[in-house]
Amino acid sequence: MNTLIIPCCGRNFIFHKPRWLLPYPPNDILLSACLKMLGKQNYDRIIVTILDSDLKLISIEQLNKYIGNSIEICVLENETVGPADTIYETIVKKQINGSIEIKDIDILFERPVISHQNFVTGIHLLDYDSDLKSVRNKSFITRNEQNSILDIIEKTIKSDIISMGLYGFSSAEKFCEAYKILKRNFSLDERIYVSHIIAYLIGVNNIIFNYIE
Repeated sequence: MNTLIIPCCGRNFIFHKPRWLLPYPPNDILLSACLKMLGKQNYDRIIVTILDSDLKLISIEQLNKYIGNSIEICVLENETVGPADTIYETIVKKQINGSIEIKDIDILFERPVISHQNFVTGIHLLDYDSDLKSVRNKSFITRNEQNSILDIIEKTIKSDIISMGLYGFSSAEKFCEAYKILKRNFSLDERIYVSHIIAYLIGVNNIIFNYIE
């Protein structure tokens, strides 16, 4: 069972709308465009997590017209403390088992061919005309010659490879175990990112995560 989770609980509003609700030409929204590019056929379940307050901007019925009735919608009543918290709450509430993939909403690309369950997708900045100042809010990846990830560091420029926001975990249970351990060691209001979960699993549990270009 492979489940895709798209967390849409960020409060970075643009034109008074959460990012996932932004119009995408010609007659779509960003969330729907993201799903179409990833390919629904690659997953057994697809779950989109939103906040209850966003239902004042769009109803479940209207949302289904964009993304289809087969997509599960997980509605959280309260704001979460970062992306990893959103994923954890989704796994628990929707009783997710097996492998999971997590996709950030703010970067669109077609899902590459992936043969590993534990992975992070990324790009080499040197292959693009990129300004490092514009990407310093991303997570940076270091890897070895076998494409195994050595570390993933949030919002600190440590390499020329940045994450593209599609992550894979072989076990939803291991994600939750790592999250709960990190939660005990972070301050109450400190954001825990998916990259923190991956770095913990690599450094402490010796789990191999593969880099996918």
